[in-house]
Amino acid sequence: RCSQNYSIVSDWSASIDVVITDQIHNVKTPNTPTGPSSAQKNQTVTFSTGGSNCNQGHSVQYRFDWGDGSSYSSWGSSTRSHSFSANGTYSVKAQARCATDNSIVSNWSEGKTITISNGNAAPIDPVTQANQHAGSEFEVVIYVGSSNEQVNDLFGVSFELRYTQTDYLEYVSYDKNNSFLGSNLLDYITPDDANGKIAIALSRRGTSTGVSGKGELIKIKFRTNSSTPGGTIINFSIHDVSANDPQGNSINLTPGSATTEILSGINVWPGDTNNDGKVDQADILPIGLYWEKTGLARTCHSNEIQWIAHTANPWNPEKATYADANGDGTVNQGDVLPVGLNWGKTHTMLKITYDNDGKGIDGYLTPIVNDHVNNNEFYVDIQVSGVENLHGISFKFNFPIEYLEVLSIEQQDFLGNDVVYYDNVDNTNGNVGIGISKKGSQNGSSGHGQIVSIKLLEKPNSPVGISMSLSLTEVVANDNEGNTLNIQGQETTYTVTAVEINQSDIAQPDKFELFKNYPNPFNPTTTIRYSIVEKDMIQLKIFDIKGRLVKTLISTEQQQGIYTVEWNATDEAGNPVASGIYLYQLTAGKRVKTCKMVLNR
Repeated sequence: RCSQNYSIVSDWSASIDVVITDQIHNVKTPNTPTGPSSAQKNQTVTFSTGGSNCNQGHSVQYRFDWGDGSSYSSWGSSTRSHSFSANGTYSVKAQARCATDNSIVSNWSEGKTITISNGNAAPIDPVTQANQHAGSEFEVVIYVGSSNEQVNDLFGVSFELRYTQTDYLEYVSYDKNNSFLGSNLLDYITPDDANGKIAIALSRRGTSTGVSGKGELIKIKFRTNSSTPGGTIINFSIHDVSANDPQGNSINLTPGSATTEILSGINVWPGDTNNDGKVDQADILPIGLYWEKTGLARTCHSNEIQWIAHTANPWNPEKATYADANGDGTVNQGDVLPVGLNWGKTHTMLKITYDNDGKGIDGYLTPIVNDHVNNNEFYVDIQVSGVENLHGISFKFNFPIEYLEVLSIEQQDFLGNDVVYYDNVDNTNGNVGIGISKKGSQNGSSGHGQIVSIKLLEKPNSPVGISMSLSLTEVVANDNEGNTLNIQGQETTYTVTAVEINQSDIAQPDKFELFKNYPNPFNPTTTIRYSIVEKDMIQLKIFDIKGRLVKTLISTEQQQGIYTVEWNATDEAGNPVASGIYLYQLTAGKRVKTCKMVLNR
């Protein structure tokens, strides 16, 4: 009708038929049950369901079909437990009914699959290396499960790791980063060195599922005392194990044990020839000091220059043992290669510390800036003064990377020509590590003289007039008997000046130099450039990280000049070599230089 005039009314619309019946009483099918995917025979496991309701608003009850031919569970709550008496794979389903009218029953849910295996418990074992070194740090890894006996639906585990020889062994730390249980863990670690045990508990969190299979639970790091006698046996064993699945059901685990034996001898880290805990320029000095010294070769490892502790029988004197960096029984040029390979690496085992506090000054090491020699290039001469019987010296030369770059380094003659030499140029961090030593029992040099000359380049952005510091640090020196000399490193200032650029023909070189290869890293070819100052027998060789000869690029007599050689990453037979670190070594008479390069296929 009209809202303003109620007397105005429309006709009736067309009709629609409506049928009225009694309401249908039903119960919704429940969700697929949740529970373990695997379990052991006769182990009690728990399943849960939900999601059902009665359309009359009544409460519902649930029951489970275990899929193993046994009786259904009784009607009741949505969580029920069951044990399977036979191996196999079963489908567990759930059904719901109206609690008021028990005749109103839902359909069965989708099935949850569970695999039942035999009742043998999975192992939980401590695993470590069979041999360790006195004074070393090592790990005991706790594993759960095996290929034959895997753990099922593990959610949490606690146990006690016990160990013997507490007079010689101490707990250091733990690492759970690679745990089989996952990354989001609750942990409880309580070491008790006095009683030789560690209480350990690990549990998953933020999830309602467990893990199945096998894997590492946790790593425990220990340290042996440096006085531990050779032949000492240390036992590790697991006790008081408790494990559970996400529903809190107990999981049986079989605890295991392990042993390790402390080896006789001393530990040698290849390249750390002075055993101070790091590989740097100072490690050239012992090679020179004990040159051609011999002793028993190492036999513990197939890769004698890998950065791990190698057990060696002590030489006489014992310090010479560390100078045999490659473990072949002789201190010679081969021991320079591990220094280059492991440059910058560190360790903490039984390292020797050097302290010159309170010792008188035995000389000075000074950087002297020379005039420009070509465009924006100039030399800094490193000179020693006031020394007596200097047999070897190492140091770091530091420079600002914003304005300068090191191009090359040339040995000078203060220590003579029959020397062991190595340098490491780091233009990224602004330093050069240099080590040089006479060989064997040669008398040391006294007085003053030049050790090396360092060629640097002013970068294009170097503002005229700016002054910068050039310093010498980490100076280590010794005489021909191995006694430490306290040589003081000095500092100087370099000021950028305007330089006229002259283009002229390149003169014959007056420096013996091995330049950095380019490109580096490389694939598959790289270029190596070097210069020699006089006619000599020249060898340019490639070595792998184990110090084995890969290829000889040059082996011939050459005149004074600058030479370029290309290496295509193949061995003597022409076969391609694998990616990795390689060393290239230039020999001219008694002079040797070695550099490192990286092949990245």
